[in-house]
Amino acid sequence: MFVKLFGRGRILTRARMYRCRKGAVAAEFALIVPIMSALAFGTIEYGSLFFSYSAMQSASRDLARQVAVNSISIENAQYQAVARVPGWMRDSVNVVVLQSAPGNAAANVYTLRMSVPAREATIMPFFTRGGDMMLQTEIEMKQELPFSEPENDDD
Repeated sequence: MFVKLFGRGRILTRARMYRCRKGAVAAEFALIVPIMSALAFGTIEYGSLFFSYSAMQSASRDLARQVAVNSISIENAQYQAVARVPGWMRDSVNVVVLQSAPGNAAANVYTLRMSVPAREATIMPFFTRGGDMMLQTEIEMKQELPFSEPENDDD
C-alpha cells in the first residue's frame, strides 16, 4: 500500500488522496476562464462588427439617395460618409462615389462604395486581428431627373 506523509505528520493513503477535493474548484476555474473570456470577447467583437457594418450600410444608402436627387455633391457625400461611421474606424474607411454617365441625367447611375478592414471596424480586435477580412458595402442608385413644371396648353 502506498503511504505518503501529508502536512503535519498525517498519513495519506492512495484512497484518501483520490477523495481529497482540495484545489478542485481552482483547477476547474482555470479550465473554464479562458473559454468564457473568449466567448465574451468574441461577443463584443462581432457585435461591434455588426454595428459598424450596419452604420456603413445606412450611411451609404442615405448618401447615395441624397446624391441621386442632387441634394449634395459627390465630394460632400464622401466627407459625410466618413462622419457617419463609428469613431473608431473613421481613419481607415475608404469611400468612393462613381457615376456611370455624368452628362446624361436620364441614364446616370451613382455607385457609393465604402470599405474598411475588419480589424479596424471593431472596438477590440481579438479574433480579426490576424486576418485580412474587409467589410464592404455598395449602393447603386439611379439619378433622378430634375423636377419641371408641366406646360399648360390652355391658350
